[in-house]
Amino acid sequence: MMAIDGLDAAMLAAAAPTIMAEWDLDKATFGIIFAASQFGVVAGAMLLGYLSDRFGRRGLVIGAVLVSGIATICAPLASHAFGLAVLRLIAALAIGGLRVTIYALVVETAPKRMRATVVGTAFVGYSAGQILCGALAGLVLPSLGWRALFFVGGGISIAAAVVAYLTIQESWRFLAGQPHRRLELIARLKEKGIDVPDDARFQLLDEGKVEPARTFMPSDLFRGRLRWLTPLFWASEILCVVVSSFYINWMPIIAKSIGASTQQAAYSLSVFAAGTMVGPLLITRLVDRLGPRSIVAATVAAAACYASVSFLTLDRSSILPFAFCFGAFALGVQMSLASLAMQFYPSTIRANATGWYMFVGGLGSVSSPVLVGHLLGAGMPSAELLVLTALPMLVLAPVAWIVAHQYRAGEIPGDGGPEHTE
Repeated sequence: MMAIDGLDAAMLAAAAPTIMAEWDLDKATFGIIFAASQFGVVAGAMLLGYLSDRFGRRGLVIGAVLVSGIATICAPLASHAFGLAVLRLIAALAIGGLRVTIYALVVETAPKRMRATVVGTAFVGYSAGQILCGALAGLVLPSLGWRALFFVGGGISIAAAVVAYLTIQESWRFLAGQPHRRLELIARLKEKGIDVPDDARFQLLDEGKVEPARTFMPSDLFRGRLRWLTPLFWASEILCVVVSSFYINWMPIIAKSIGASTQQAAYSLSVFAAGTMVGPLLITRLVDRLGPRSIVAATVAAAACYASVSFLTLDRSSILPFAFCFGAFALGVQMSLASLAMQFYPSTIRANATGWYMFVGGLGSVSSPVLVGHLLGAGMPSAELLVLTALPMLVLAPVAWIVAHQYRAGEIPGDGGPEHTE
């Protein structure tokens, strides 16, 4: 399902030059359409995260993929920029909800020993969706135009909704907190060969007796130890997003300014994207195999990698390996920290917590391009900008150590499948 997220995110960017030429739009006007999509993802993460905790993961995933597919298919019917912006906003709202619900579902269903790896694998699906969009755009845009690209992309999303309906099951953790769906959980357990009385009551090993679902309040994110962990998680996500947004938005421009050819600068973004696929898989796997303190080592290695730019002379041959490492470390550290952070929240508020986590991280994605633009405009050398990205990673190292310490101390949910009490 994360591939649908990546596909949707890349589709508008791939079609942008063709749409701008056909409708005679300037960059400022088209920027409003991009802004609508970005705002929709953040707003959808918060709004639909609330619905996911109230009504369930499965229905939200199916509905979000279906709505995004329908909105995408309708996009070619728009005759002006405003109509396209509205339809992209609707699709982005659904995608934002899909993202937080997938993360919550993964954390709640994956075994503890594999949770970080599964979250990293889910993000690889996002990158795969972007690559799929690039391939589709190369095949469809030259001969059939941008409308055909949206028709194909929307059709893929609708097909994915059907697959989700047939394959995705509701989270056991979520069902344990829904008294009116108790019989559904009992039936699921009996299908697994577990003999459960029909009048059983459930609790989670790591969360104790499950309280009935109630209205979420933002103050729930700051109860108990979360009063200081939540701000720590938010700060770490902002730092991670600042670094990743920097490279995503400026990698080709930075590469060209330090000596790479135009072709190599364009390739640098693709190589960076390849790094964002490998990094999360590798680092999250290390977390599951060697322990959460692997993230501390990853942040230190990332800082060393970024800072080393100041001691080297990058050229068109060396920029590509560095671009790969930049992507691997930036997204690998970000996804590893996120996979641990989401485990600290009770199942009853996990999707809400993820939505707020993404919303706060969005502040970093907005501030990073603006800050870098001002620094470039002020004449700061590109190599020095690359070195500056080592600073957030150095700050993240002690944060990662604290999170790892809390994890090892047993301050997070365990394997915690539902238990029943007579």
